[in-house]
Amino acid sequence: MEDIGKSGPPMGAQDADHRAEIRAARNLEFSRARARQDWPEIVRLAEKLIAEGSTPSPNRLFSLAHAYRKLNDPNNAERVATRAIEADPGRAPAFAILAWAAAERGDGTKALGLYRRAAKLDPDNPRWPLDAWIILNYSGRLAEARREMEALQRRWPDHPLVLRNFSGPPNEDGELAERADGEADARSDMALAPRDEELRRAPMVEDRDRDVIIAEGPGAVAVALVFAGSNDRALKMPLSVFDRYLAALGVNAIYFKDFSRLLFFGGVQSLGRYEASLEAMRAMLGRMGLSRRFAIGLSAGGPAAVAYGVELGVDRAVSFAGPTHAHPNPSARAIHNVIAKRLRDLVPKERHDLKQFLASRQVRTKIDLLYGAQMARDRDFAEYVAGSPMVTLRPQAGLASHELLSFMAKNGDLSKVLGELLV
Repeated sequence: MEDIGKSGPPMGAQDADHRAEIRAARNLEFSRARARQDWPEIVRLAEKLIAEGSTPSPNRLFSLAHAYRKLNDPNNAERVATRAIEADPGRAPAFAILAWAAAERGDGTKALGLYRRAAKLDPDNPRWPLDAWIILNYSGRLAEARREMEALQRRWPDHPLVLRNFSGPPNEDGELAERADGEADARSDMALAPRDEELRRAPMVEDRDRDVIIAEGPGAVAVALVFAGSNDRALKMPLSVFDRYLAALGVNAIYFKDFSRLLFFGGVQSLGRYEASLEAMRAMLGRMGLSRRFAIGLSAGGPAAVAYGVELGVDRAVSFAGPTHAHPNPSARAIHNVIAKRLRDLVPKERHDLKQFLASRQVRTKIDLLYGAQMARDRDFAEYVAGSPMVTLRPQAGLASHELLSFMAKNGDLSKVLGELLV
């Protein structure tokens, strides 16, 4: 006869113990996935634990939201970050994830408000006002961005994150510089640029407050309209360094900066709206009296070089890693979607969509698009207009980033290519 007095734990208790062992094992797996920053595995394990009825801690919810952020999934990042805030309303990084999700959808105003909220909750961390500064800059709110920058420099004059990001204008990718030394990059670019004795005219003198700067000298062989990137630079290269390449070729240059951050399709601020800016540029070219005329676009200045160049009938328009449309792009960085949404809201599509623009014009200007062959975003932009009138694609082999000019300078190709295209 069975001795029931010696039976094991009740089945319910055994099941509970077994479930507890499984949860403990999964918690350990989750901790290990976090340690190695395995974002897909963090998502898999956290969602499984939650689905099995485990009440997630605010820390776990935030880790899951952060993983979705790293996987570029704004919908799930927002969903989980909202739960994390409900569990812990004082968690500033969760508000920053909501801000990122808003920027992914192009809503710069909402993103800015959420970064401000994070800054109030965590006032000793410069990261959140730095992110707000980036939103302000790329939304064309430059006076506010400058005030934000000055406040950051007063509050954290020696903080590495502040020093890295204010060693030059904002990164073209709209991301905080975690390790890059902007000053060191500029020194490296300068060391590779043509030397003083090679220049055929004086180089341009930078002035951050002016959106039109003219660099000219006697005996010039040509003139180029140069449209700066949305960080007021030649990608990461200072305009004054890029100008040395043109000065060595004997090419006069008229530099334009896009203070409205609408890829120049809202016009150059000091010259007026698009049509007024176009006429002002026509007059500048006429005053110089040089028959060989070019347009050069640097990153976000690329579409302006093509559009203004075609309208003005220049000989050639050259775009270095420039966009060609403002369509929603899930693979773009969040800040680019903020810019693109502003373009779609404020600028006619037939102007900022270069395929549509070129199809509507009798194009006589040669158009050359240079980009990193292994940089998917820039390659996709260039290939979007492949087959359009007068367009030649010039992929640069071996480059998987946006930093085209520095790459070409280091390879010794920048002087050579500019000479081939402009002289």
